[in-house]
Amino acid sequence: MRKGIIVLSCMLLFTVWNISAQSDEPRYILYFDSKSKSDLNVKKEIIKIYDDLMEQVDESSRMSFLAEQINLFELDENTKAFFLNGTLKIVIGDGQGLVLEGTFVKESCDIEVNKRSWLLELLNQ
Repeated sequence: MRKGIIVLSCMLLFTVWNISAQSDEPRYILYFDSKSKSDLNVKKEIIKIYDDLMEQVDESSRMSFLAEQINLFELDENTKAFFLNGTLKIVIGDGQGLVLEGTFVKESCDIEVNKRSWLLELLNQ
């Protein structure tokens, strides 16, 4: 009898418990040359390359796909690209100038929909 109550309690807990797994979005860090003046153009070009690359790629595969395609971010012979711990690091020239950090997530006004358990809805009413 006790085991049955424990099993039913566990089943109820897992029915109510809402599990959501969010994949991490890759980040970037740009290390610019100390003599560089075209910082904004390089950032826009890096983001455009990423958007074109990830157009049809699922969120769960973005990290590994980005790590495999790292050479696309080496814009010229003065640019070196690395992918470490989910972060795309791009060093332009000596890398002693401006440093920009961010994510590739586009700002939008998406409405977040919270998933609810039908059991919770019954108990709350």
